[in-house]
Amino acid sequence: MKRYLCYGVILALVIYVALTWENDFWAGRDHYGTLLISCEVAGIPIYIDEQQVGVTSIQEQVFELPVSGVYGRADHELIVWQEIDAEHEYYARVEFSFRLYVDVEENPTRRIALFLDPPENRKFPAENLTLQRRLKPEVLARNSGLIQAVKLKHNRAWSMAEDDSYYYLLTRADNDLSRPSDNESVVGEFIEVYDKNTLSFVGQRQLSFKNDTFSTYSGIAAYGKRLIIGTSDARLLHVDKESLETLEQSAPLNGFIGSIFGLETVGDYLIVYGEGDCIAVYRAGNFLYQINERDNYPENITEIHDYFDMNRVNSVLVYQNALYAANWRGFINVYNLSDGRFLRQINTIAYEQEWEYVVGRSLNASAEYQQGQLYFSRDMRGLLIVDTQSGERRMVETLFPARIEYSDLLQDTIDMTKQTDIYQMVFYGHYLLFSEVNALQNDVYAFDLERQQIVHRFSGHRGNITKLLRDGKKLTGVSSEGWLYRWDLGKVDVR
Repeated sequence: MKRYLCYGVILALVIYVALTWENDFWAGRDHYGTLLISCEVAGIPIYIDEQQVGVTSIQEQVFELPVSGVYGRADHELIVWQEIDAEHEYYARVEFSFRLYVDVEENPTRRIALFLDPPENRKFPAENLTLQRRLKPEVLARNSGLIQAVKLKHNRAWSMAEDDSYYYLLTRADNDLSRPSDNESVVGEFIEVYDKNTLSFVGQRQLSFKNDTFSTYSGIAAYGKRLIIGTSDARLLHVDKESLETLEQSAPLNGFIGSIFGLETVGDYLIVYGEGDCIAVYRAGNFLYQINERDNYPENITEIHDYFDMNRVNSVLVYQNALYAANWRGFINVYNLSDGRFLRQINTIAYEQEWEYVVGRSLNASAEYQQGQLYFSRDMRGLLIVDTQSGERRMVETLFPARIEYSDLLQDTIDMTKQTDIYQMVFYGHYLLFSEVNALQNDVYAFDLERQQIVHRFSGHRGNITKLLRDGKKLTGVSSEGWLYRWDLGKVDVR
């Protein structure tokens, strides 16, 4: 008992010293760091954290950045913007952070030099950045095929389901985001409903009333007269489609460790999958069976360099009564949909010379193409294509054109070909339509499978497109920044 009391006293003393040091250290300090900015074009308004602080100058200007942000970071957004004419504008945007305790003690400085054609960078982080002379986003979006853009009621969105009449979206409101205009007077997570034909708002219901770093609700499916919503603690929330009232909530599903990652409906089947390498299958509203992927792991799974990083089913695909489960750790297990029997395995776990260790590269989105060809996206490595007729499989490293450039700094050529990291994909005839997340560009791409090249981009929208649904010659996508977009696929099918 005395030993535990002693430990408690020592811990209290450590906390007291840390808090006292923090108060002394921050006394009189009103900023984390310094921004130095110059620009090839003078006189363009400069905005820092959505406040205009001046205009650009060829000479370097100094800005002392105030404390902002949460979780020990001061997050800042720099925007340089000015209209040129009715269709064009100057634009540059940079996000950066200064970290509590680390950067301040080193007197951090971030230097940014904007050029219309920037010279090669010789420092990290990059100092020479591009000032774009570009089409305005709304003009670019309209030219590339945007039919309609609808602002959702809340500023964050990530998942969407559909039935014959409506779209059902999971959205979120926060009040502690680094960009002030994204903050809302309410906090929590919501279901929002939109008419499928007109994209007009139908109704909403608040699901949670707390402001968490991570979402409570992680996936949604329209199933009969109900909406089924997965939660971060592996429960299923049943919601009436018409009233949006809760009907029931299940106990945590057996075997799941953490979040339900996604839900898919195929006919009268509901397939639930997520963390813990588990899958639960329902039919006509009744529980049918559960699959534990650990029972059929690849023999070489323990050789993966980051074996303990994540165990999760990322997506599922049904083809000819076979359930294909794509796993975070680079394998696909195939099961009989009717009874869950294990049928076979597609294993992509392999030694990669680039990293000099065994990699289980995450398999993410999945979709069926014509004649039994199944497509699975690979983390930063394009596609795995499986021919169900012949059993042949092939890898496509990237869908973007090769780009080789010469570096004055390295005195050598370097491969600048863009990697392909598909988050969502659907097919339209012989076109593969796909989106990426956390990429430098948030375009939706159309890849012609016959000509083997990207033939169109839907551009100008805000945020990452986290869900894509096709309805005939129209493509609908939900944006992470709280928008619902609809594009004309007639723009793709033009030669």
